[in-house]
Order: sequence, then structure tokens, then C-alpha cells
Amino acid sequence: MEIGFVGLGKLGLPVSVAIAQMGHSVYGYDVDQTKLERYRKGISDLYEPDLDTQLQAVLRTNAHGSLFIVNSVRETVLGKDIVFIAVPTPSTKQGNFDLSYVVESVEAIGQEMKAAESNSKLPVVTIISTMLPMSMRKHIAPAFEKASGLKVSGNVGLAYSPQFIAMGTTIWDYLNPEFCLIGESDPRSGQVLEDYYQTIVSSACPKLHMSWENAEATKMGYNTMIGFKIVYANTLMEMCHKMPYADVDVISNALSKATVRIVGPRYLRGGMGDSGACHPRDNLALSWLSRQLKLAASPFGFVMEARANQAEWLAKLLLSYKKPVVIMGVRYKPNTNLIDGSSSLQVADFLKKTGIKPLIYDPLVNGYSKPPPKEAATFLIAQDCAFVHNFDYPPHSVIVDVWRCFSKAESDRPLVRYIAVGRHPTQ
Repeated sequence: MEIGFVGLGKLGLPVSVAIAQMGHSVYGYDVDQTKLERYRKGISDLYEPDLDTQLQAVLRTNAHGSLFIVNSVRETVLGKDIVFIAVPTPSTKQGNFDLSYVVESVEAIGQEMKAAESNSKLPVVTIISTMLPMSMRKHIAPAFEKASGLKVSGNVGLAYSPQFIAMGTTIWDYLNPEFCLIGESDPRSGQVLEDYYQTIVSSACPKLHMSWENAEATKMGYNTMIGFKIVYANTLMEMCHKMPYADVDVISNALSKATVRIVGPRYLRGGMGDSGACHPRDNLALSWLSRQLKLAASPFGFVMEARANQAEWLAKLLLSYKKPVVIMGVRYKPNTNLIDGSSSLQVADFLKKTGIKPLIYDPLVNGYSKPPPKEAATFLIAQDCAFVHNFDYPPHSVIVDVWRCFSKAESDRPLVRYIAVGRHPTQ
């Protein structure tokens, strides 16, 4: 297929590369001309494993597809089967999402369609950015119809088909989803997307057709459900930390075997709070929407409150050892250098409120790469990364391992006290 792509950021570029790898011709555009020039040289400047090598491979026309970095929206529209939009939807002060970049994108695409010759093939315009329910019908479709002069589902298709990916594994996640979500304006457009997904993912992968609202709510529900699981797992961790003979990993492993009612082990391990550019802000956004809809209950607000309370509890635990505090790891998860929504920074903020300014060390993150002084301190193991295992912890330090990732040999260091959070300290 001929695929247009608007928005080549940390989501759009890896997804574009993945699509090209699967044999499609992809025409990618971004308003940031500096990015485009860098991409043409095969340099992504994104922390995705092997992304530059994969980018360089698809930039060359070959039997496995091609990625063309283009200079205009027009080049992403004319003659294409689908145009994907992957632009930011930043959070507002109120907690909902700013859709201005999406609106600008569909307006620009609509204007190109309006100017096209009457016999031109019109693509199915498909948004993959995260948006709140009712965004497509209230904001995106009207803006697109006004700019294009076309009627959605009459003359042209407009779809919402968000992805369920994680930074650091974007390409793999895109090509190996649990299901494909197709929020369609009409059956014809939905079929175009299903035909496309049949070439990208396993034929056994469910392709779920639904309304825009159902697709928007499914995406938000998926992301926020992960926040629920993390809060729940971290509550079990704190409970076990305060009960002799209890071990959160034993409990989590047992619960993970329940694949009918609880469904799956992912995010059920006690550790740091939910982080990243999506999950916390999605809970805030659904909390805002709950107020707008006057829902009888809003579990989304509770999740954010619980997340904050658990970070405060962890900060108090660090303070209880009465030493300077060093937080080992500020990235929000391994295999990335991003710090969006970092739970480490949330713990640090609580420490600062008590007058304690912690040191934060993460060798892969600019601004935090300076090693701490070789002095006794309380070290919070905030990420299970190689550098926390290889670090030379000074004598008389306390290691607070919130992930319980140290081996017995690592935890038995001479003159260093080891605390496995989620196991009672007397064990």
C-alpha cells in the first residue's frame, strides 16, 4: 500500500519504519524541518534499540518497502491509501488534552484533498494519537469536513486507530499487538484499515471494528487499567513490607497464575509508581472527563491520589534511615532515556518538601549523569538497569531495592545494609 504519515516524533518515526519494513511505501512528514534533515541521514536521535540501523535500511528503496521523508503534507496525501496522523496531544492545566495539533493536521490534509482533482484517490485519514472519548465527533470530524469540503463517511473515510506501544519497544509492539482497534466512520474505511493490518500483524490478531467513541474509550481504558494494576501491586508491596513472613513477589507470582479473572502477570509486580508520557496523564484526563459527565464515581482520580500517596510513603521510608538520599535511575523505565512522568522525580519532590534534596543519578539521561560522591547514603534502586548492579556502593550505605532485583551475592555486600521493599526487614 501507499501510506502517508504526518508526525514523525517518538511514536511516528518508529511506526513509519515498522510499516516500511513490512513492504509498504511510506511518505513521512513533520513540521520540524531539522528532524527531517536528520532522518534523511539515518539519524533518529531517539532512544529506541537499533532504530537508526532500521531507519537507514528502509530509507533505501528495496524489496521490503521504503520510507520517503517528504517536505509537505501534499506528498503524504495524494494517491495514498491511508494517511496516519501521529502528532502530540499535550495535557492542559485542566487535565484534558490539547487537540490543536491534530486539528491543524486534519485541516492541512483536508485542504489538500479539496485542491485535488476530482478523480484523485482519497485516502482514509486515520488518527493514532491518544484522545479523549468524543474528540473525533465533536472536534476532529467537523474540522476535517470544513477544510476539505467533503462529507465524512459519504465522500471520504475518517478513522481512529490508536496503538498500544511502549517507548523502547515501539516497533516490536506495533507489529505484535494484542488486537487492532479500528474506530471507523463507515464500513468501507474500516475494511481498508483491516486489509492494511492483515499485512502488518498476524492473521490471528483480532481486528476490532467499532465507533469512534468506543475506540477512544478503549484506548483510554487500556492505558488507565495499567495504572490500576500498578497501584494495586504497590499496595500489596507496602502491606508485605509491614508484615513479617510476607513477600510481595510470592503473592504477585501466585496472582499472575490467575489468567481468567485477573488476566496476566504484566504490571502486577510491586515497584515504583506508574510513569511515562501516557498512563498518568490519561488517568488525569479521564478524571477531568468524569467531572464533565458528572459520573457517580471516578476511580481515575483515586488512582492518581494513590500514586502520590505511595510515592510519599517511599520517600518517608528513605528518610527513616537518616542518611543523604541518592535515587538510582530517573528514566521512567529501562530501555529508554525518557523521564516523562517519572516516579523517581515524584519521590524526589516529596523529599524536597521535607528539606532533603536528593541526588539523582542516571548515566543515560542528560542532566543526571554525574555520579554521586563516594559517601555513605541511602540508595533507592528506582530502575532495574545494569548501572545499579555495577555501582560501587560505599561502606555504611543502605540500599533500598524497590524492585527486589539484587541477587543474594549483591545484597550481601560487606558493611552495606540491604532492604528489599515488599519483604519485611526482619526476614
